[in-house]
Amino acid sequence: MRQALLAATIVLALAACSTDDDTQGASPDAAGADIAQSSDAAEAPGAPGSDGATTAAGNKPVDGKQAGVYTHTFTHKRQSYQVDIVSGVASSTVTITSKGLTLSNKPLKKTVAGLFKSAEMTDLDADGEPEIYVFMQSADTGDRASVIVVASDQGRRMVEVSMPDLAADAKNSAGYRGKDEFAIVEKVLARRFPLHDDRGEPTGTMRQMQYKLAKGANGPELKLDQVAEF
Repeated sequence: MRQALLAATIVLALAACSTDDDTQGASPDAAGADIAQSSDAAEAPGAPGSDGATTAAGNKPVDGKQAGVYTHTFTHKRQSYQVDIVSGVASSTVTITSKGLTLSNKPLKKTVAGLFKSAEMTDLDADGEPEIYVFMQSADTGDRASVIVVASDQGRRMVEVSMPDLAADAKNSAGYRGKDEFAIVEKVLARRFPLHDDRGEPTGTMRQMQYKLAKGANGPELKLDQVAEF
């Protein structure tokens, strides 16, 4: 019964994500602009002719639209994590900078396919050290979702959280053609997507995959916990 209720809750949360995507955030035309590094700035500069960057402080999820520059600072006790994103035509540069960690505050910087969708902080494994989740969506018609996750290594340094590659999972990637969504619900990271047949036609069935955060041999990792279809 609890699993059925959890699945229903996740379905509702993912549906809410779909309807809210275009209602929050700003959409400046600042593709390729320099990333703002000051979390105290009220507004970060964008490319010439743009409206600048969207800057916010606090721990509520931040949502944006596609192309542009985004800055958001999440705080936890004496720690802070500033997420800076420059989304261009089809790819984004993501920089996450920590403050207040005891061993190292080396930032994570990477260029990834897809455009910024949203970011939030949550403590998925309830260990007292929250993680930062940055959700991306491809710019093509496939509308494929991805996520970047960082966690604090016991308050000492920031580490990237690994996650199984869906493409390497022959069983659960069968019928996948994109159009997927992520949502965090009740201590799991949920991913759902519509299934397609061999001709690429929708079957009317959704597959939902649930991941839990756990300690792996090389650091924290998101492990597949449950798969359901409806």
